[in-house]
Amino acid sequence: MTWQAITPALVALLLAGLVAALTGPILRWLPIPPDEPDARPYAELLSPGFRIAAAATALATGLVAFYLTSPRLWLAWSALVLAGPLLGLIDGHTGLLPRRLNYIGLGLAVAGAGLAAWLSMDPSILLWAVIGGVGGFALFWLVSSFSGGQFGFGDVRLAAVLGVITGATSLPLMFWAFLLGSLVGVVWGLIATRARGVPYPYGPSMLLGLPLALIVRQLIGFL
Repeated sequence: MTWQAITPALVALLLAGLVAALTGPILRWLPIPPDEPDARPYAELLSPGFRIAAAATALATGLVAFYLTSPRLWLAWSALVLAGPLLGLIDGHTGLLPRRLNYIGLGLAVAGAGLAAWLSMDPSILLWAVIGGVGGFALFWLVSSFSGGQFGFGDVRLAAVLGVITGATSLPLMFWAFLLGSLVGVVWGLIATRARGVPYPYGPSMLLGLPLALIVRQLIGFL
């Protein structure tokens, strides 16, 4: 087994360990949203199970992302591996997507797209990343405006992060990521609404769309 074969797993394991180590400090650092005065502090979510779930999600996401993308794009995809698990778990527990975590993810994604453009000597990578981010933001802002409160603005900000990551990779991947994430969200929404009769968090399905799109790309070979 060569270093090239195990490097993606090592990087994924390293980032999963980082997520596990930083879960507590990050939860304590995140403020309660000013427009959600009844929300409980995020630090109350901290438990061994939450930390393990965050690390396991980061590891699984990293394995898919780093084995199925070019190393030049790994910094951009690290935004999903590092910020995605906490965003998804927090949204699943509270229905909120912390602004600070979204901004961290966006910063990593843009920096990663810039690095990929520099390493490839191809400025179009950064251009398409920006187009993907703006397009994702605009699309979900439009959907949010007509959703009757089902989509919060945290989902809109998250769409910008995911658009940058996938836009830097390829436009077909961006399409499939948002499509698959939406399909998962619709199915889960039907199940959750029927079972509990309450609104469901959409962020986890959006995040899941990206690794699913990478797997679909590997299976059917779209660019």
